[in-house]
Amino acid sequence: MTKTEGITKYLVFSLGSEYYGIPIETVREIIRFEQLTPVHDTQEYIMGVINLRGKIIPVMDLRRKFGLPFREYTDKTVLVILDIPGENGVYQVALSVDAVHEVTTPGDGDMERIPEIGMKLKRDFLTGILKTGGRMTMILEITRIISSDEIIRMEGAKRE
Repeated sequence: MTKTEGITKYLVFSLGSEYYGIPIETVREIIRFEQLTPVHDTQEYIMGVINLRGKIIPVMDLRRKFGLPFREYTDKTVLVILDIPGENGVYQVALSVDAVHEVTTPGDGDMERIPEIGMKLKRDFLTGILKTGGRMTMILEITRIISSDEIIRMEGAKRE
């Protein structure tokens, strides 16, 4: 398998010792952790919202979404602000991650298919595995992680 068609660069970040990549064109910006305002009656992985230059943005904890142990937020926690297409335009959501490492461009042959066994839950969220620099980076399909229903619910909450 070669590069994903139309996507040439990925932002690489980590959760613990696992590396993940997302298409760079979905990334609006990367910021240090900011104080969250809790929002009640949401999914357990929606940790709250932040006010980013007057815009209210929900924060999704990928550790919780993937069933990994929760880690307290520190000044080293990073928020990756994404632009996600929704029914009413582009919606922004922040992903909390442990660290951001690099932007990488895969070469031909660097991308592998997802193994058929051993990746039960995460397999639904992955499009491939990138092999670069002696490490494996799991490439995420952000629209599978944040479903259309979640976007609609967040958009509805944003308007209220």
